[in-house]
Amino acid sequence: MEDEIKKELENVTNLRIFPNITKVVIMNFELDSYSDFGLRMSKEQFMKFQEWLVSKGFVGAEIKTNELASLVFKRLLTQLGYVVTRDDRRRGVMYKHVDGKKTVIIVYAVGDVVTVYEIVYIEES
Repeated sequence: MEDEIKKELENVTNLRIFPNITKVVIMNFELDSYSDFGLRMSKEQFMKFQEWLVSKGFVGAEIKTNELASLVFKRLLTQLGYVVTRDDRRRGVMYKHVDGKKTVIIVYAVGDVVTVYEIVYIEES
Protein backbone atom coordinates (compact mmCIF):
# COMPACT_ATOMS: atom_id res chain seq x y z
CA MET A 1 0.00 0.00 0.00
CA GLU A 2 2.84 2.42 0.85
CA ASP A 3 4.38 1.87 -2.57
CA GLU A 4 1.04 2.52 -4.28
CA ILE A 5 0.55 5.78 -2.38
CA LYS A 6 4.12 6.89 -3.15
CA LYS A 7 3.71 6.06 -6.85
CA GLU A 8 0.40 7.94 -7.08
CA LEU A 9 1.91 11.00 -5.37
CA GLU A 10 4.79 10.90 -7.84
CA ASN A 11 2.33 10.68 -10.74
CA VAL A 12 0.22 13.58 -9.46
CA THR A 13 3.09 15.91 -8.54
CA ASN A 14 5.64 14.91 -11.20
CA LEU A 15 8.17 14.74 -8.36
CA ARG A 16 10.26 11.88 -7.04
CA ILE A 17 9.13 11.04 -3.49
CA PHE A 18 11.58 9.83 -0.82
CA PRO A 19 9.39 9.29 2.24
CA ASN A 20 10.74 9.15 5.76
CA ILE A 21 9.00 5.99 6.95
CA THR A 22 8.06 5.80 10.62
CA LYS A 23 6.99 2.62 12.39
CA VAL A 24 4.66 3.10 15.38
CA VAL A 25 3.67 0.26 17.70
CA ILE A 26 1.19 1.04 20.49
CA MET A 27 0.60 -1.46 23.29
CA ASN A 28 -2.40 -0.30 25.33
CA PHE A 29 -3.14 -2.31 28.47
CA GLU A 30 -6.42 -0.59 29.45
CA LEU A 31 -9.88 -1.90 28.71
CA ASP A 32 -11.10 1.66 28.09
CA SER A 33 -9.99 5.19 28.93
CA TYR A 34 -11.99 5.24 32.17
CA SER A 35 -10.76 1.94 33.65
CA ASP A 36 -7.94 1.51 36.12
CA PHE A 37 -6.79 -1.74 34.55
CA GLY A 38 -3.32 -2.10 33.17
CA LEU A 39 -0.26 -4.29 33.16
CA ARG A 40 0.66 -4.60 36.85
CA MET A 41 4.17 -5.45 38.01
CA SER A 42 6.33 -4.98 41.07
CA LYS A 43 8.58 -1.94 41.31
CA GLU A 44 11.58 -4.27 40.96
CA GLN A 45 10.19 -5.75 37.73
CA PHE A 46 9.56 -2.26 36.36
CA MET A 47 13.14 -1.25 37.22
CA LYS A 48 14.46 -4.37 35.44
CA PHE A 49 12.47 -3.43 32.33
CA GLN A 50 13.92 0.09 32.43
CA GLU A 51 17.44 -1.32 32.94
CA TRP A 52 16.90 -3.56 29.92
CA LEU A 53 15.98 -0.53 27.78
CA VAL A 54 19.14 1.27 28.94
CA SER A 55 21.23 -1.84 28.12
CA LYS A 56 19.82 -1.65 24.57
CA GLY A 57 21.12 1.91 24.10
CA PHE A 58 18.14 3.98 25.28
CA VAL A 59 18.44 7.05 27.53
CA GLY A 60 15.44 8.06 29.65
CA ALA A 61 13.83 11.37 30.52
CA GLU A 62 10.62 11.83 32.51
CA ILE A 63 7.79 13.66 30.75
CA LYS A 64 4.40 14.88 31.87
CA THR A 65 1.61 12.72 30.47
CA ASN A 66 -0.56 15.74 29.70
CA GLU A 67 2.31 17.05 27.55
CA LEU A 68 2.55 13.63 25.93
CA ALA A 69 -1.15 13.66 25.16
CA SER A 70 -0.96 17.12 23.67
CA LEU A 71 2.15 16.31 21.63
CA VAL A 72 1.20 12.92 20.29
CA PHE A 73 -2.50 12.25 20.65
CA LYS A 74 -4.57 15.29 21.60
CA ARG A 75 -5.05 16.71 18.12
CA LEU A 76 -5.86 13.33 16.59
CA LEU A 77 -8.24 12.30 19.37
CA THR A 78 -9.98 15.67 19.33
CA GLN A 79 -10.52 15.38 15.58
CA LEU A 80 -12.07 11.96 16.15
CA GLY A 81 -14.49 13.43 18.71
CA TYR A 82 -12.83 12.20 21.91
CA VAL A 83 -12.35 14.34 25.01
CA VAL A 84 -8.77 14.28 26.28
CA THR A 85 -8.49 14.48 30.07
CA ARG A 86 -5.55 14.56 32.45
CA ASP A 87 -4.89 12.01 35.21
CA ASP A 88 -2.42 13.30 37.81
CA ARG A 89 -1.57 9.78 39.00
CA ARG A 90 -0.06 8.86 35.68
CA ARG A 91 3.50 9.58 34.70
CA GLY A 92 5.30 9.24 31.47
CA VAL A 93 8.89 8.37 30.72
CA MET A 94 10.44 8.64 27.29
CA TYR A 95 13.53 6.70 26.23
CA LYS A 96 15.43 7.95 23.17
CA HIS A 97 17.92 5.61 21.53
CA VAL A 98 21.47 6.83 21.06
CA ASP A 99 21.04 6.50 17.27
CA GLY A 100 18.30 9.15 17.48
CA LYS A 101 15.85 7.10 15.42
CA LYS A 102 14.04 5.06 18.09
CA THR A 103 11.83 6.19 20.97
CA VAL A 104 9.98 4.25 23.66
CA ILE A 105 7.29 6.06 25.68
CA ILE A 106 5.85 4.40 28.79
CA VAL A 107 2.73 5.73 30.56
CA TYR A 108 2.46 4.32 34.09
CA ALA A 109 1.32 4.95 37.67
CA VAL A 110 3.18 4.03 40.85
CA GLY A 111 1.38 2.72 43.91
CA ASP A 112 1.92 -0.49 45.82
CA VAL A 113 2.70 -1.89 42.38
CA VAL A 114 3.51 -0.22 39.07
CA THR A 115 0.62 -0.16 36.60
CA VAL A 116 1.69 0.26 32.98
CA TYR A 117 -1.11 1.71 30.86
CA GLU A 118 0.60 2.12 27.54
CA ILE A 119 3.91 1.57 25.76
CA VAL A 120 4.52 3.37 22.48
CA TYR A 121 7.47 2.42 20.26
CA ILE A 122 8.41 4.78 17.43
CA GLU A 123 11.12 4.04 14.88
CA GLU A 124 12.12 6.31 12.01
CA SER A 125 13.94 4.99 8.95
